[in-house]
Amino acid sequence: MRVPARSTAPGHCDLDRTAPEPLWAQVGDDLRRRCASGHFSGGVPGELTLCVEYGVSRHTIREALRSLRSDGTILSQRGRGSIVMAVAAEGGRVEVIEDGTGTDDAAAALLGLPQGSLLHFTRRAHRCGEQVVSVETVWQAGPRSLEGAE
Repeated sequence: MRVPARSTAPGHCDLDRTAPEPLWAQVGDDLRRRCASGHFSGGVPGELTLCVEYGVSRHTIREALRSLRSDGTILSQRGRGSIVMAVAAEGGRVEVIEDGTGTDDAAAALLGLPQGSLLHFTRRAHRCGEQVVSVETVWQAGPRSLEGAE
């Protein structure tokens, strides 16, 4: 896919294409900064919009967004886009406690995939101070399960 000319949208950084840090990580760091500053209170822009803003490929944006989902910065819902996760409690934080692949037939069914599909999951603990106030597990279609869904 050819990426359209880069916009001069306010609020994002210029990427250092000579840095050892991959572009997706630079984009991810900038998106985290923008999320923390409240820039995306109405929702995170779509992949194609971000491609234009940062002047990078869709694959780069997908990797950056994957890292934000993994660390609990954003929540993505199929067909609804991504929203910034807000921790309601003062001093709250989200900690990834497990990240991997596995199967879950109920999650596969909700994702419209066959039983036994290999899924990616992230388990996060929401903390207020040192106390865990909730634990969530987010299941996402993995690369192999997407092939079977088409």
